[in-house]
Amino acid sequence: MRRHFLAMLVAGVACVCAVSAGAQTALPPSDVLLLSSSTGKVTVPGLAPRNQIADASHIVFGVATLVAGALTGFLTPERAGYDVHHALGWASAGLAAGTLLTGAWAHLGDLDVSSGLNPPNVHALLGITGGLLMIAAPISAPAGRGGEGGDDGGELHAALGAGGELLMGIAIVVPLVFRPSAAADSAP
Repeated sequence: MRRHFLAMLVAGVACVCAVSAGAQTALPPSDVLLLSSSTGKVTVPGLAPRNQIADASHIVFGVATLVAGALTGFLTPERAGYDVHHALGWASAGLAAGTLLTGAWAHLGDLDVSSGLNPPNVHALLGITGGLLMIAAPISAPAGRGGEGGDDGGELHAALGAGGELLMGIAIVVPLVFRPSAAADSAP
């Protein structure tokens, strides 16, 4: 169990370092965001003011989660060995947890359930569901060389990982495709 937490810790530290080094460059183009030099907040038309470190952290964690999840799925125990798949799976789960936490930090003010299924709500719903599935995947892994996990074989474990990866991927695409436009905000 100690190795699991070590893999999650290493993944988290790597993401924090990447965020610290590239917080300014991880933001979308300036025509979408308005940065206030006095407050340091980023404003997206139609959404609450944004904290750029929270946004950058969430972006880095989200992309890192998808990359680690894809590597985990590709480097199966048969292909790369149990230890590699096992470490990548727990790293993916740790990154998914980081994505969920930074998403709450970055997007909490954007959510409005009374407005129905708008892009921020869909992003949050898919992202939370996908992240929880990715966290559940290594927990449900069949008992292997490490002696941990469930006893259901590998089908549930693979379905949770792949389903979480798919939902988190769609969650990233939704705000890119269905961005609120500045024209919609200025309409009477």
